[in-house]
Amino acid sequence: MRRTTVARRYAQALFQVAVGREAVDEIEADLQAVLGLLREVEDFKRVWEHVLIRPSAKEAIIERVFADRISPPTLNFLKLLCEKRRERHLAGIYEEFRRLANDARGIAEATVEAAMPLSDSLLTSLQEALRKATGKEVRIRTRVRRELLGGIVVRIGDRVIDGSVKGRLNRLRDRMAKSGVS
Repeated sequence: MRRTTVARRYAQALFQVAVGREAVDEIEADLQAVLGLLREVEDFKRVWEHVLIRPSAKEAIIERVFADRISPPTLNFLKLLCEKRRERHLAGIYEEFRRLANDARGIAEATVEAAMPLSDSLLTSLQEALRKATGKEVRIRTRVRRELLGGIVVRIGDRVIDGSVKGRLNRLRDRMAKSGVS
């Protein structure tokens, strides 16, 4: 998901509150639960995203639904989002919050895309290489993308390492175009 300035600012503010209260894990879990409910309950999602519903009405709904399910700082944060009309940024805020929390824990998340499923031994070797390169524990999510033809694409933070056959062919085509070869 693309990070927006709004999501980044709100996530940083919430993260500071979470660190101050020593509640990073709790608030992260709360946000995850709220997003899960938004995915699962279509009516709640419609209310959450509806621009014509007054913030005070949304805040009352949030209070009724979450008062005894999530921590007070998270509850207050959700109300603030409604008050400021920033509800649509919740998913981005959560992603940025999770990134900040993982960074504080010394964890980096990587996405590895490959043309076919990777063996456990290859994933272990890749994880170790990424750990050495970043100095952090690396959690890898894998995704199969047959159109890559071969090789892998690694995304870790804002860095992309494209070692796919498709990527190599595209770079070769670009170089040939620049040199006038058609």
